[in-house]
Amino acid sequence: MSQRTIMVKKVTAEQQPFHFAFAAMTEEKKVKWYQEKLARHLLVAFEGTVDDQGEDLAQWQLELEEVFQGKYGPLLTEHSFYHGDSDSITGSVIVTLFRDIPLVIYLAVESMNRGTGLAQELMQRMLDSFIGTDYQHVFLVVTDENSAAKRLYERLGFEAAGTDWDTVLTERDFSN
Repeated sequence: MSQRTIMVKKVTAEQQPFHFAFAAMTEEKKVKWYQEKLARHLLVAFEGTVDDQGEDLAQWQLELEEVFQGKYGPLLTEHSFYHGDSDSITGSVIVTLFRDIPLVIYLAVESMNRGTGLAQELMQRMLDSFIGTDYQHVFLVVTDENSAAKRLYERLGFEAAGTDWDTVLTERDFSN
């Protein structure tokens, strides 16, 4: 398995104008829709990338069902966003409350939309959603070989925090 690095960013008021339209995953009545559309989206978005672990659609459907049930902590629907229409999702960022910290568990953009700024705007929209909340930092984990993702996260202000959650969360001060 590839080495992964935990990254963190302090939430700051850096609101930017957006060129893409996003929707939060807040409608409880649409949970099955989110799961179905996100499973297809994540399958396509990760296929052939360094983060592709060979999942099929059924595995992604199970993963999303478990995510919505709290596999990585409660889903923060008001901080999770997608771009797409009623038929499909082309970009998404999914955030949970993992060990009492906001954690981006998935950022995915389908290949046809890479290089358009969609991933950066999804991340910025998610970060902006934390302004004025009790959460001062947002975390994510990136595969070290995913250089494009690392560059994006660094451009957004994320910094490497370590590779072990226990060490990261006990040895660093992430308060204001």
